[in-house]
Amino acid sequence: MSLSNNKITYIPKEIYLLIQLKTLYLSCNQISSEGIPENITNLTQLTDLYLSSNKITYIPECICDLTSLKKIFFDENDFSSMEFTDSLSKLTNLKTLFLNNTILD
Repeated sequence: MSLSNNKITYIPKEIYLLIQLKTLYLSCNQISSEGIPENITNLTQLTDLYLSSNKITYIPECICDLTSLKKIFFDENDFSSMEFTDSLSKLTNLKTLFLNNTILD
């Protein structure tokens, strides 16, 4: 499913009803870290998550509970720290993590 380039600031709650969803494109929006709610964990089949070019400053813990994820795209965001790296160890299926052009304060 693609919701890229829509200027949305949070992930719409209706998305969480799509429990068979495998790929979610949310790039080029205005989603902040707070715009990623806990119930994203309902997407247990999600393998690819695209959150490039948003306003994300940290990776919410709930992202690290999506254990089916194989690819995460966080490039071109403004992370305030790399504190999330320990939490990512729960993503045992993760093969690719994109952080290109990401500002790390």
